[in-house]
Amino acid sequence: MRHAIGTIPGGVYRAEDFMDDDGVGRRPFRIAVTVTVSDGAITYDFTGTDPQAAGPINTTYFIACSAAYCATRNLTDPTIPANEGCYRPISVIVPEGTILNARPPAPVVAGNHETSERVIDVIIRALADVPGAELRLAGTPVPGQPGGDKVQRELSRLAGKLRVADRVSFAGDTGWEDLPALLRSADVLVSAAWDLLFDAAALEAMACGTLVAAPAVGFYADAVIDGTTGVLVPPGQPAVLARRIRRLLSSPMQLDAFGIAAADRARSRYSWDRIARETVTAYERFLPGRVPEPEPADDDFELADTLA
Repeated sequence: MRHAIGTIPGGVYRAEDFMDDDGVGRRPFRIAVTVTVSDGAITYDFTGTDPQAAGPINTTYFIACSAAYCATRNLTDPTIPANEGCYRPISVIVPEGTILNARPPAPVVAGNHETSERVIDVIIRALADVPGAELRLAGTPVPGQPGGDKVQRELSRLAGKLRVADRVSFAGDTGWEDLPALLRSADVLVSAAWDLLFDAAALEAMACGTLVAAPAVGFYADAVIDGTTGVLVPPGQPAVLARRIRRLLSSPMQLDAFGIAAADRARSRYSWDRIARETVTAYERFLPGRVPEPEPADDDFELADTLA
């Protein structure tokens, strides 16, 4: 574990996230963490987390530790044997009387599940600044093209505001001959569009073995099997989309499995033979005197069962 932690660049990382409410009141509850990585050891300090709640979203100190251990394994190597030596380089600081280290008689039942998962999220959010992740924007206008200067300036300004300008690049218009290599070089194709009837780029990415993370609407809802060939989230919730992507990026084995499944899905569900067959079937339904043949079974369940 010390060796695995040593692969994370040393430094101090901070983040926060919120529980929506505690089931009693309607205010959110803050979970804050400062992560310090140094010399093969990692410390999680939850100072700044909100005081314990009246509702059952609190956790005990040991549940908070468990979530920290889980996050560390997800971010490093999940195959490391879970034993005392594994967790020795991990330190967890949780102030007493907060929602992550509640005093009796505070209720803690839901905290064992919902809150502990949010702890994992906020830790991964804190370490999202670790160098390595890169955003490549393809198809965006480039300076010199109509509107290109304005679009790139706005996107560059946003990247600067979020302090990720050094990890955002612009590919501009990408020719067909260059597209497969660009798509295969990505871990995830991300789309936040919620009003597209069809997205050729997403299907092309799947065919190249790159999973798609997108809102659960329109074409995406048909093409992507959530949790098998990619990630679907409710539209208009970029924070949820980011959280799901972070989880995927922390698990290379899952990325590979999703990519294989995405390629199988694209080739079996959207091949030209199948498109032609289903188009003919659709027309034949409206021909007089013709009895429509039963549609072939979808491959969704067979694919999901294979990967389960």
